[in-house]
Formats: sequence, structure tokens, C-alpha cells
Amino acid sequence: AVMTYVTSLSITLFIVDWMNVDVTIPVIAALILGVGIAVDANKITFERVKEELQLGKNIRLAFKEGSIRSIMAIINANLVVFLVGIVLLICGTGSIKGFSLAL
Repeated sequence: AVMTYVTSLSITLFIVDWMNVDVTIPVIAALILGVGIAVDANKITFERVKEELQLGKNIRLAFKEGSIRSIMAIINANLVVFLVGIVLLICGTGSIKGFSLAL
């Protein structure tokens, strides 16, 4: 799971560098928020798999069904964050735009 966070953060930092965004406190806050979203997605999946295991399913089936059950919550959360980022990019000024771009 740690490699997922490191990979996600590395890709985001590459894009921030590629777009010549100045790394300010709001940008750092957006990067931390991005890692938090990734942690949240893993936690949601873990809890769904745990629920399936408590129902007596084997590990392979519990992982499959838990992942399927968690995907809609994860997509919903990421879609909301994406839309908020778009709104902030359109309506924001200065450091708000930097935050939304990094987000």
C-alpha cells in the first residue's frame, strides 16, 4: 500500500513540475490531501473485504466482492474532489488556483 502512495505522489509531483507550478503551501496541502484520498480508498476497500470475510467467504472471493462493493464509493469520492478542483480552478484566484491544479 505504501508503494501505491509513493507512486501516486511521484506522478503528481511529476505533473506539477511539468506544468511549472510553483510549490507553495496550498500546493503542498493539495498533495497531502491527494495522499489522504488514496489512504481513504484503501481503507474503504479493506473494510468491505473484512465484511465479506466475516460473512464466511474465502479470501479470494471476499477480496473480489469487497473490491466490487467499494468501487462506487471510491469513484464517487474522487469525482466530487475532481469537480471541486474544477470549480476552484475556474472561480479561484492566486494560491487557490495552485491548490486546485495540484489537487
